[in-house]
Amino acid sequence: MNPKILVRENAWSAITVDSIKANMPDWEPVLIKRGASGVIATALDNADGITMCVRGGIVLDIKSEDLPPDEKLSTFHISLAKRGVYVDSEKHDQIYNLAGANITHGTWDLDVIIVNPDMWDVTPEQDAGSLRDKKILKMPRYMNHRVDRVAERVLPAAELARYGVLGHQASVLNYVGVLTHGLYGAARYAYALDRVTPFVGNLSEEKKTQAEAYIGRCESQSRFIKALAESN
Repeated sequence: MNPKILVRENAWSAITVDSIKANMPDWEPVLIKRGASGVIATALDNADGITMCVRGGIVLDIKSEDLPPDEKLSTFHISLAKRGVYVDSEKHDQIYNLAGANITHGTWDLDVIIVNPDMWDVTPEQDAGSLRDKKILKMPRYMNHRVDRVAERVLPAAELARYGVLGHQASVLNYVGVLTHGLYGAARYAYALDRVTPFVGNLSEEKKTQAEAYIGRCESQSRFIKALAESN
């Protein structure tokens, strides 16, 4: 895989850049701007061989054993995770229907993708429909431990805490939604926010204050989740 990681630039990009520098010193973050044709086209246009592209604000802590070998990646157009955290769960997969959310088994998350330009004959003009006939390698959840607003609203605190514990085992923390909108109630147990804190220092003063405020409101819950993860 290309050792350069494409980071889609936004107000939170410094978090991603600093996490790569600290956690993955053999990798190089490269800031790019999202093009008019969408996320996938932007990644393909900037890729050099098999390449990872992530949304700014995501924390990366990927080890070599977390990634499939290039031999496997080379047989797929793209690798990415489902948008709905529980969409493949036998126990909780109906929460999206019950909540009236437009999230199905075919709803993919473009925040963290690995593209293989050699498999693409044409760069898509838009994201919508671009994966319909493509070979997709599904990412495991530890490669995209993402915010799930539906789950936050309907699942019990014990399940949200279980998901939060998994965040301490994850390689990719996709918590931009927390930084922009905060957390309330039992949702404060759902994410490993203490793993974001070390990387907010180079944000703009406004965004740093915002991030620290939202993360700070979850400090006691974060300590509990971390202790629970360390005890398992």
